[in-house]
Amino acid sequence: MAKMNEEVKKKWVAALRSGEYKQITKRLKQEFPEGGCGYCCLGVLTDLFAKEQGKPFKEVITYFQKTGHWNEGSYTAIHDYLPVKVAEWAELNNEKISRIYPQGIDPVIAEGLNNTCSKVNDHGEKTFNEIAAMIEERL
Repeated sequence: MAKMNEEVKKKWVAALRSGEYKQITKRLKQEFPEGGCGYCCLGVLTDLFAKEQGKPFKEVITYFQKTGHWNEGSYTAIHDYLPVKVAEWAELNNEKISRIYPQGIDPVIAEGLNNTCSKVNDHGEKTFNEIAAMIEERL
């Protein structure tokens, strides 16, 4: 069975459990007017990639900027999938473990309707700790 990069998975799971990231839905990242920001589970992985590459988060998600599905400050798109270059880094760009869309990648981490990272985060009402356990088990 295909699996994601083990080293990246350990970092992602640790980051989700760290308490460092505030969980939000329907956006990779959201900056709050009162200061600070929040991330969805895929946004956390994108942030890890950005930090490792020494690039600002905004620069990593160029698809959203180029297509016009970009709102300054909200890092939002029609669908908030993992940017392709982040998926390649994490070895998630594989049809056996992810749903592949033109605008990005969404890893499958559960059975049933809400079975991808974005769905579990946004509609499955799972915490980062619960999502981390699903990632460990499935990916």
